[in-house]
Amino acid sequence: MSITPRQVSRLAWLGTLAWVGCADPCLDDGLGQEECPTANTEAGTDSASATDSASATDSASATDSASASASNTMGSNSMGDTTDSASATDSASATDSASATDSASATDSASATDSASATDSASSTDTDGGTLWCVDGDMDGFGDPDECVMSEDPPPGSVDNGDDCDDGDPDTFPGAAPNDDADACMNDDDGDDYGDTDGGAGVTPGTDCDDADAAAFPGAAENEPDPTICTTDADGDGWGDANPGGTGTPGADCFDGNAALNPDTMGLVAFVSAGGIGAVAAQASTDDAALSVVAGITTPFQWNPVSATIDETGTIVLNNDSQNRLYTVDYGGVCEGVDLLGSATALPETHGVDIFCGLSFGVDGALYGVENGGDQVAEFDPLTGGILGAVDLQSGGVPFDAESCGMTFDCHTQRLLYAHGPTGDIFELDPSTGELELVADTDEVWSPTGLAYDPVDRVVWVAGDTTMLRVAIDGTNQVDVIGNFDFGPGGDVTVSNLEELPVCG
Repeated sequence: MSITPRQVSRLAWLGTLAWVGCADPCLDDGLGQEECPTANTEAGTDSASATDSASATDSASATDSASASASNTMGSNSMGDTTDSASATDSASATDSASATDSASATDSASATDSASATDSASSTDTDGGTLWCVDGDMDGFGDPDECVMSEDPPPGSVDNGDDCDDGDPDTFPGAAPNDDADACMNDDDGDDYGDTDGGAGVTPGTDCDDADAAAFPGAAENEPDPTICTTDADGDGWGDANPGGTGTPGADCFDGNAALNPDTMGLVAFVSAGGIGAVAAQASTDDAALSVVAGITTPFQWNPVSATIDETGTIVLNNDSQNRLYTVDYGGVCEGVDLLGSATALPETHGVDIFCGLSFGVDGALYGVENGGDQVAEFDPLTGGILGAVDLQSGGVPFDAESCGMTFDCHTQRLLYAHGPTGDIFELDPSTGELELVADTDEVWSPTGLAYDPVDRVVWVAGDTTMLRVAIDGTNQVDVIGNFDFGPGGDVTVSNLEELPVCG
C-alpha cells in the first residue's frame, strides 16, 4: 500500500524531532563531564511508537520515508557506549525506517514490542475511513455487489450490503422464499414464500411450480392422494385444481372456484323416477352400485329424468324427457335439514326435442346435449333452456347414429366424453363440428346409458340399464363390472343418467 500524504507529513515531523532534541550533541552538566544523550531519551513516548509511528506496512519506504540523509547522525556518547546509540545505519534508513527490527535497539529506546508493528499501525479503515455501500436498484433492501463504494455517508439509493443476486428484480433477494430456504437468494414473484423453479444466473432454484399463482405451491392441497404435490387450490378446500392453467400439477377438483364442490362433497348420483310423479336423487356406491337416497324431488307432473349435469356455481340441470324441457334441481335444503324435499324448476323455454340422451356442461360454461332422434349435438342457452344451434354427429367424416347415449365432461383435459350404448364405446366429442374420436372400446352393450367422469381416479362410470361399470380411458380399455343398481331387497333399478353431484355430507 502506498504512503499517504498524511503519513509522509508525519514521518517528516518525526524526523524534525530527531534533529531538535538537543541544540548541542554534547552538553556540560557543570561537573566537568559532558553528557551526550540519545536523540530521544523517552523512546516509548517520542520514538515511532505503536500509536504514533507508521506501521511495518505503512512505514516510510525507499521513496516516501525519511531518507538516509535525514537519519540521526549522532555518534557514540562520551562514555563510549556504542551499543546504546542510534547509528546512521540503525536509524530511519532508506530501506528499514521505523521498522520493528531496525529502529532503536531492544536494549535502549523503543523495544520490538513498543516500536511500530504490523499489528499496531494504522489500519486501512483508519487511513481510508468509511463503510461499504452498494446500489440497491430494485429497492428490496439488498445491494448490487458490482456497484459498491467506500464512503462515510451512504450515497442515495444504497444499502450497507452487496448480497443481491438480481438487483433488477425486487422479488429476488436472499430469504425471498423462506419456505424453501431462509437464506438462499431466490425469486418469489407471487409472494407465497416458495421460490421459482427456474432460478437463473446467480439465482437459486426453488420448488414453486407456478410462481405466478400465490395459490400454487408444494402441499397446497392436503386432501389430494399425494398431499405433497405442487398444485393450485384457489378455493382453499384442500383439493387441487384439475385444470390449473399454469405449470402446477393438476389435482382432482373440477370446480376450484367453489369450495362447496369437491371430491369430499360430491359423489355418483342418479335420478330415479318415483312412480311417475316426482323423483329420487340417489347416491350409487362405487363398491357395489347399491343406491341410497340423497333427497326426494317433488314435481306436480310426471317426468322421466334423463341425463343430468352441474355447472361451477353448483346449479344442477336435468332433462325431463316427458316434457322436452330442461329443469334446474335443488336439494340443498334437504342436506342442510331445512327442507323435507328438493325441488325442480322448469327453464322458460322448451327445447321441443323428443329425446336428448346426453347432457353436459362443457368449456366456459356452455351447455350441450345429444339428440339421439336427429343424431345431432346441440348447444343450449343455460338460462332459458332454448337451443342456440346444432351440428350433425360424425365419425371420420361419416354420419353417426347416436341411439342410446350418455355424456359427461372430463375436467382434466377439458373435453366432452360421449358413451355410445349399442357398441359400448367411449368417444371424445367436439361440439363445434360434431366429430367423434374413439377413446375406449369395451365391446359392451348399454341401453339406456348414463356417463360420469371421476376426477380422482380419472376413469368414467357407466350406467348401463341396471348395471354400473367402471371404464378406463387411458387406452387400456379395461372394464370392471361393479354391480346392479338397487335400493336393497326391492330388486334391480333401471338408471338412465349418472353424474358426480353434491351429496349430503
